Amino acid sequence: MKFRQQPCDIMKSLGIYSPQDIDLDLIAYSLGAEVKRASL
Repeated sequence: MKFRQQPCDIMKSLGIYSPQDIDLDLIAYSLGAEVKRASL
């Protein structure tokens, strides 16, 4: 799969350097993605 940006570069630009720093809402917002929530 080809990405416009490499995932590691996106994470670094958002200040994510360790797993506990991951914020999926922040990543989605920064990429302009819509997040849909549903019960599991």
